[in-house]
Parts: sequence; C-alpha cells; structure tokens
Amino acid sequence: MLSLRRGIEETDSPLMDRVREIFASPVFQESEQARVVKAFQSVDPSFNLEEFTSELAEFVVPDIMEAYLSGDAVLLEEWCSERAHAQLTRGFEVQIQHGLISDCKLLDIRRLELVKAMVIEDGGTGVDVPVLTYRFTTQEVLVFRNAKGDITLGKEDNIVSSGWVIVFTKDQCVDPNIPVNPNTNGWRVLEAAKTDSW
Repeated sequence: MLSLRRGIEETDSPLMDRVREIFASPVFQESEQARVVKAFQSVDPSFNLEEFTSELAEFVVPDIMEAYLSGDAVLLEEWCSERAHAQLTRGFEVQIQHGLISDCKLLDIRRLELVKAMVIEDGGTGVDVPVLTYRFTTQEVLVFRNAKGDITLGKEDNIVSSGWVIVFTKDQCVDPNIPVNPNTNGWRVLEAAKTDSW
C-alpha cells in the first residue's frame, strides 16, 4: 500500500492528479470524531465513546441535572467550568432572595445523543480542546416552597419537558497538569444550555 501511494505521489499525469485529489479527500482523512476520540484516549487510554455515552445517560447527566434542579451550586462547581457554572446557577441567587426553596424533581432523561464531536481552540490558551456535544430531554416537576414548606411557585402534578445541550471535555486535554478529579474522572462541562424540547 505504501509503495502504491508513493507511486501515485511521484507520477506526473492528469489521471494521477485526480487520484491524488481522491486520496486527499475527506473520505481518506481522519474524521473529526476519530480525532476527538484519539485526543481523549491520549489522556485516558481506556476511553470508549459508547461506554462514555452510556455512563452519561446513567450517572453523569442525572447527577448534573439533579444538582441543577435542587440548587446545589457546590456539586455543579465540581462538574462545570466557570462559564457553565454561571449559566446553570444564574437563577439560584434570585431564589434565595425570594426565600424560595427548590423542591424540583428530575423524573426522566430521554433521547440522550451525541450531536457533534469536534476540536475547538481555547481562546485563552490557544490549545486545541476536544469536545463532545450532547443533547437530551428531561421530564421535570418544578416546585418551589417557602420556609414553612408551602408551595409558592409551580405545581407538584405539572410535568415539564425541557431540552438541553451540554458540551463536555476532559480537564487533562486543556492542561495535562490538572489532577484527575476522582468524582468526575476528569470530565468537565464547558457549556450547558436549556433549549426548546425536541
């Protein structure tokens, strides 16, 4: 195969020019998803995309969503970048100011799927960072109580569907010197946004 490729590269003819174009096409180049998987495997040789997606659906996303719904800023800080933490905790201060205590419940997570695997440039450091973007839908009950336990916002029987997009990376892909957090296995939420449910 190597000698065939060398022969194609060294031959000067219109036909070989076309063959070289074909070999240079995206079909023969490494896919973006393969590059991202390889980048994660460089810091975690046991990384497997299918296993990670299953782990997200079973443990990680429920943990993050339950922390969000219950107003647990400390747990969110463990999982999230500063930006994602700010996105998810934006309403917490308002809840506290109005004396609202979250009694929100996560009922279900549905249709978690990988939307895109890509490499982005970290604007602050110029480092190429592999990311995995997932979307999913949650079924939630949004209820807030006052200090006496009375419901002041929402209804216990009102189930709400919310769409979400979350972007993950590994801390060690951003900076290899960051120790692996055993609670998150080094994973970090870079972005998190509620979307229209789909």
